[in-house]
Amino acid sequence: MGRNTFQFVATTVNAGSTITMGAADVAKILVSDSFVGTGIASDAVVESINYGTNIVTMNKPNTASGSNVSVTVNASPARIIDGILTKIFPLEVPKPEPLDVTVSQVAGTNTERALGHSVKFLTEN
Repeated sequence: MGRNTFQFVATTVNAGSTITMGAADVAKILVSDSFVGTGIASDAVVESINYGTNIVTMNKPNTASGSNVSVTVNASPARIIDGILTKIFPLEVPKPEPLDVTVSQVAGTNTERALGHSVKFLTEN
């Protein structure tokens, strides 16, 4: 199920890694959604949700405390099992990590490379 980015106002961004919000807002949140807002660590994602207290715990500590903080939710894709709304699971799509590749020429003479330029190059990952 595709989910769009949305916004809400958090009641409290607490010291530590918890965020308190209204019941209508917490109902839209899924584990693995990422939050952007004042006092929220960059690349922080929802680690757990307590629907009884309307408190979300992030995987990184908040950088500052505050009240009535505007939060943007970058919603993660989710899958609904058998159409039952209590069986919603996030699709774990990890953020790609850049890969460093170094290409260098192998020692030798030009006659050895005459077979083809790419034959004598070495790639190290």
